[in-house]
Amino acid sequence: MIINNIPDNFPEPFKEELNRIQKLEKDNYGLVFAVRDSYETVLKILLLSICYLVKENDEDGFCKTLFLKQMSFGDWISELPSELKKADYVLNHPQIHKYLKQLVKFYNLSNIVKWRNDFIGHGLMSDPEDGDFFKNAEVKINELIDFLTKYSIPQEILQLDFKNLIPFMFMEADEFFLYE
Repeated sequence: MIINNIPDNFPEPFKEELNRIQKLEKDNYGLVFAVRDSYETVLKILLLSICYLVKENDEDGFCKTLFLKQMSFGDWISELPSELKKADYVLNHPQIHKYLKQLVKFYNLSNIVKWRNDFIGHGLMSDPEDGDFFKNAEVKINELIDFLTKYSIPQEILQLDFKNLIPFMFMEADEFFLYE
């Protein structure tokens, strides 16, 4: 698998996630999960970073969405961003508001959930030797990198200490934890 260059200015958790994908290149079964997990991890890091910024502004309207139920990937793609876009902090930071819109649009167009389900389908793996799938996995991960490169992550997010955004994400004993 050929992964586009990972820019140096990417947040450390993104670089770690994308480097993990490169290491799975020969693990046919793990690759499908890893590509989808990378999309989910990147989305969660971005959204939880915005949650942290909003919460620091003494707003918590998004908390019902985040804490009242076990969120599906679809909830992360649509419901939480929709709530965050209503926050005063986001409305007063047009770059973050615009980025949220771009992020949701990208995730909806990428169809990553359908892509994964088409390969796995009710728990039955497709042929792991299917060359088309692995070419598609390469395309999917590079589309994610291209999005993150093309649409600059707002400075307010990049300036955060991703190792200490409690309760949304933190690092302990060299392991990174995200709110699920």
